[in-house]
Amino acid sequence: MELKNQAVFECVPLVEDYAQLIQEFLEQLSRLGFQSAKKGALPLRERTLVNRTLGRLEQLELRRLQMLEQFRQLDARSAAGSGS
Repeated sequence: MELKNQAVFECVPLVEDYAQLIQEFLEQLSRLGFQSAKKGALPLRERTLVNRTLGRLEQLELRRLQMLEQFRQLDARSAAGSGS
């Protein structure tokens, strides 16, 4: 159980990275003067920001999937060790 609690604790930096990325994205959009009411294609600078942010989200998603796999393996070992 202690290992499982530690594993959950290890998720905190990942969650913080997601929150920081979203905060930075919103701040940068605001600095660029983005207005969501505008219709049509995004200007190049907004499009660049969106694409860069999507790339960073993909990296975070890979980290999340790796952690999920580690948790699954931990659960399997825990279940095997308890005889359930």
